[in-house]
Amino acid sequence: NIEMLRAQGRAMPSGNGPIELTMPLRAADHYPFDGFHGISNFVDHNPAFPNQLLDYMCGERTYDTATGYNHRGIDYFGWPFSWYQMDHDYVEIVAAAPGMIINRVDGNFDRNCNFNNPNWNAVYILHDDNSIAWYGHLKKDSVTPKQIGDFVERGEYLGVMGSSGASTGPHLHFELYDADNNLIDPYEGPCNSLIADTWWQDQHEYYDSALLAVSTHNAPPVFPTCPQTEIPNYMDEFQKGEQALLAAYYRDQRQGQITQYSLLGPSGAVLSSWSHSMNVPHYAASYWYWTFNIPQNADDGLYTFKATYQGETLEHEFLVGTLASTEPGSDIPVAFKLGAPWPNPFNPSTRFSLQLNEPQHVVIDVINLAGQRVALISDKMFGAGTHQGFVFDGDGLSSGIYIIRAVGERDRAYQKVTLIK
Repeated sequence: NIEMLRAQGRAMPSGNGPIELTMPLRAADHYPFDGFHGISNFVDHNPAFPNQLLDYMCGERTYDTATGYNHRGIDYFGWPFSWYQMDHDYVEIVAAAPGMIINRVDGNFDRNCNFNNPNWNAVYILHDDNSIAWYGHLKKDSVTPKQIGDFVERGEYLGVMGSSGASTGPHLHFELYDADNNLIDPYEGPCNSLIADTWWQDQHEYYDSALLAVSTHNAPPVFPTCPQTEIPNYMDEFQKGEQALLAAYYRDQRQGQITQYSLLGPSGAVLSSWSHSMNVPHYAASYWYWTFNIPQNADDGLYTFKATYQGETLEHEFLVGTLASTEPGSDIPVAFKLGAPWPNPFNPSTRFSLQLNEPQHVVIDVINLAGQRVALISDKMFGAGTHQGFVFDGDGLSSGIYIIRAVGERDRAYQKVTLIK
């Protein structure tokens, strides 16, 4: 393709270098959490096989096969819930450096669970220094519409993380070659003889420990057999007497690293606090959960689950009961509240009201349990009082639980509804 483009007289990359790489993936705008990935495999620097492993830091975070294949790239996997992420287009593959597309492949099956299918979806980019990057295993029909010969900028969208080709789950295989077609491992390290200096603009730590997400669930997550989608059982609204699961998701969690957890009530008071660490040397991906049995006399309102790990704090709010009530005999509610939807369960639509104790601009929308907006009901200024006639129409949506959400200038409220078709 490069020869073809040159023969056509196309403008080619400059041939100057060196280049600097940035992360070849990012979270989509609609992704509901903070972190979204981990690294399972680096380049294998030991040419022997099988099980003769050596990564750039002299460890064994890589693989080879009995047929003689030594892993030649970096494998970034989606977490938490990689298949769920893939189904919702949560992880986007982007150009790690600017350049020209010299090949693109799309349309191949993308839910593989073994090495038996060599046909992946991928984009290949020629950089200014004539090095070439491969971006492989992309989701079917997600590959950039740009064609061979088109240029892309650093950080430009290339596709969605998938499991096409020889793959055992959704991930990005990022492989790199220099101008002379020599394999490059872009990480500087004591066991990488392929380069003298890092190719990364900002090289991450070998163990890139991070807390990716904290969330609440109504049951433990379910991990079916590949390639079925995981069932996270996310839930952000609970009634008194129910049990909530408080979960935390990590990448590169290591032995002895301590996480401080706390549960705060609607007033901000600490209801419970605890710490946790693990005795296993390393997990590329891990999660832990604790149960919170909501008392019958619990206060209504928003509760906060908070976790601090490696100097970073993540928080997640969930609702217990309702947020407000109306004072008897008054037309002005005492607080901000969504009225109970009716009917509930519903098909295809349900009606509800909004109560305001003061004038506010309020956005009313509907989200699914992954935090994705599925409907925008209203976005405007309202006066104090009770406002009737809001309708959520579930036509075109699948059966399941949805959250009606009202977000004001100072307040917010939620109602859970169930669509049954």
